[in-house]
Amino acid sequence: MTLSGEGADELLAGYEGPMDALYRLCADRPTDSRGGEFQLATTSWVSPMDKGGLFSAFVWDALEGDRFLLSEYARIFEECVEEAGPHATAIDAHARFLRRMNLSGLLQRLDTATMLASVEGRTPFADVELMRVAESFPMSVKYEPAASLVAVGGGGTAVVREPRTKRCLREVARGLVPEEVRTRPKASFPLPFQAWLAEEGGRLVESPFARTLFQRPALEAVAFDPARHWNYAWPMLNLARWGDRWFG
Repeated sequence: MTLSGEGADELLAGYEGPMDALYRLCADRPTDSRGGEFQLATTSWVSPMDKGGLFSAFVWDALEGDRFLLSEYARIFEECVEEAGPHATAIDAHARFLRRMNLSGLLQRLDTATMLASVEGRTPFADVELMRVAESFPMSVKYEPAASLVAVGGGGTAVVREPRTKRCLREVARGLVPEEVRTRPKASFPLPFQAWLAEEGGRLVESPFARTLFQRPALEAVAFDPARHWNYAWPMLNLARWGDRWFG
């Protein structure tokens, strides 16, 4: 059996970069109703603003400019606003949105991986009671914005000595785990997309399905240097290989 930490970041504001971006957004537009649009633009592999120049005209027309996706994100975000309640801060709704959208995919991925390896996986942080407790905490208990985000005047950037995310969890762990572990910055699980895609440009530009799906200039630009444009090349190549297999 294995233990996994899925859920800690989603319940306790563990993603520093996204949380800082949300703090800036909410500070500038605390009552902005376009939270779903912001989430889609900042979390997608390809921003909706770029898709019009990527997909062929008839494909983009068929997708209606991502109208359904934008509508769905807006709907889910409004539900998160209602769940957060009238006394919550604007950033609370965004944090709930991240939890709702991220965690289901992460748990499904973990379940698939452990089942393939015939391993039983447990996710103690993804517990309903723990979720209720975590969501009852004010955001300040979980996340602290960098001093440079809240400073008024001056040009210096303050040095933040401890990680500013999952603060309550780190405090609970004080004295239970070594300090270098408790205060260690969050580390992602980087994947070598650049190395994987470096030699795939030819496959992408020669794909019949890709040539139908994407505009020729965009296809050639990504295929010329897929390692550099990996965030475009990865979904484009996956779509191309899928389409060539089933519709080629």
